[in-house]
Amino acid sequence: MEAVKIGRKKYKVEFVHSFTNNRRMGEIDYDARTITLGTHLGKRGRKLTDNEFVETFWHEVIHASLDDMRSDMTYDEKFVTGLAKRLVCVMRQPRNDNENNMVSQCAQGLRKLRKKVP
Repeated sequence: MEAVKIGRKKYKVEFVHSFTNNRRMGEIDYDARTITLGTHLGKRGRKLTDNEFVETFWHEVIHASLDDMRSDMTYDEKFVTGLAKRLVCVMRQPRNDNENNMVSQCAQGLRKLRKKVP
């Protein structure tokens, strides 16, 4: 998955070590149709956990989905964050005794996708 299709738009997924804003973990550029995910919190910060990494991905996907729907909630960070957290909470539940939960599987897929980011 180098890109994700959301509605009629295709968003490229890119990875960076971190953002200038030390609290930012991801961002979306609606015009360039790019979702950028950080792998670390701040320039010298710690590596994001699987939950943080996956939650950030879904956070940006929710922004794109709401934009596609022309929703008034597109820029409502509190709503988008709350929905992403709840989605990841559902994904964290074990699927069965023999499989990792969906958060682990999604994190593994995202990590395979990203280019080597120091």
